[in-house]
Amino acid sequence: MISNDITIDMSPGATESLIRSVATDNLNEGVYSCVLQAMITGEWITLGHDSFSLTVPPIAIDGTLEQATLPRLLVLLDENKPCTEADSDDDDDHDCCTNSSDRDPHGPSNAPLLSEQRSYLEALLTAQGYNYTIVSDRAAFAEQFLSGAYNTYALFSEQIKLSETLQKALREAVYRGDGLLVAGDHDHRNHKLYEALGITYRGKKPNANAVEMTDSDLSRPQQLALQLEEKVINAELKNATTAGHFLFSDNQMNTVHAVTVNPYGEGQAVHFGYDLLAEAVLASLTGPHADLISSSLATIAPVFDLPQLGSSVPILLTVNNQGMATPGQAVITLPQGVVLIDSGGAMPQPNGSIIWPFDLQASEVTNLMLWLQPQSDQSDLRIDALIQTGEAPDLLDHETLSLTLMLSSAPTLKDLLDELSLLADEDNVYRKAFNYLEQAQQALDESDSDDAFEKMLKGSDELIKLDTPEAGQIRLKLAQVIRLTGLTHATDSEHHDDDD
Repeated sequence: MISNDITIDMSPGATESLIRSVATDNLNEGVYSCVLQAMITGEWITLGHDSFSLTVPPIAIDGTLEQATLPRLLVLLDENKPCTEADSDDDDDHDCCTNSSDRDPHGPSNAPLLSEQRSYLEALLTAQGYNYTIVSDRAAFAEQFLSGAYNTYALFSEQIKLSETLQKALREAVYRGDGLLVAGDHDHRNHKLYEALGITYRGKKPNANAVEMTDSDLSRPQQLALQLEEKVINAELKNATTAGHFLFSDNQMNTVHAVTVNPYGEGQAVHFGYDLLAEAVLASLTGPHADLISSSLATIAPVFDLPQLGSSVPILLTVNNQGMATPGQAVITLPQGVVLIDSGGAMPQPNGSIIWPFDLQASEVTNLMLWLQPQSDQSDLRIDALIQTGEAPDLLDHETLSLTLMLSSAPTLKDLLDELSLLADEDNVYRKAFNYLEQAQQALDESDSDDAFEKMLKGSDELIKLDTPEAGQIRLKLAQVIRLTGLTHATDSEHHDDDD
């Protein structure tokens, strides 16, 4: 029983209204009575009474399960350790091997530390909601890239030299629709990427002190100061368009392109001829160089259509509590042939399901982002999410959400051989491409995915030479086959390290 005593004085004929609220949080469901009593001349007299029923309000949760349109980013930074004599180059201005472990490998002296650059980039990407992985050596980059779990790549490294096999595979990834940002390359050590970037390397230039940006998707027209006193890349346009050029303290008249953008196949590539990340660190998180990192990543973000076999697919589960506060969980079931790349903080279970616990306050909305990789060639794949409320072991099923992934048709190497066989007599380039892919098919039949991977890339090298719609379409399909082959390809093994 809960009582509340109030003392009042009333004149004859007066009326008094009293309102009292009763918290029901700790009350059980049932019927309750209210009694109004008054003590008059020393005696309690009942003036009135009433009753009310207390019921538990219904759980009201709305949920959605949908395919999202977000990039998944793989970043390459320089590692915080001394380089070796094998990493030296012909640049007389900087000796990589004398730098301390946290120094920028090619300076200059006012360059921010590598640890500062990494912390800065992590803060920037996290603030903008990116799902990203940062690696700082070639083997780790190769392993992550070949997993097929990413669709956007940012190379801020000056020192790391990717194998030519990996460079060409990255080139083909852009051609099939992925995005590439190269910002800070010290020289032409990763020159096989220039095809995708749409530029040609023409050495380096000293005395750059600013960048004049033009009106583009990357920036409004503005002039950006450069604080690092180092040589910049002299990039000659091949197919790319310029988004900015360098200004020099010695008033050089020749145009040197500082920023370029290149649509390549189904993808986009952006190149900066200066150390964009280091300049951004010196200018702060809200500076113009930070804005260029953001706008570049937005520009190269893939255009999402039907998911492809072996690609990374973001799935968004949203729960919206429109009723009382309640705990609960979602039990997500994936079909056969779909691999979980990133659980987004949910808990994978031994039976293959994924459990995502939540504790929702009234009117709270929360969501879970999963990253999946379809590896089955069936045309549609259904994902289920059972929403349950309450706490174990008394969980109650609330609703089941379903999403069917419709995959684009997956080309095979045999399909491409059939197409090339009809074109082989038209041009010797088609004939060479056919021969390489025929060797790749033979390698696959012998379970030698490494050799097949190499031969496919050589076939693509040939198709690049032809500027025909037929060659472009065959190469686009080949790039998809290359991704699938990369899933079983050995990680950047030494015999693929064929750089000069």
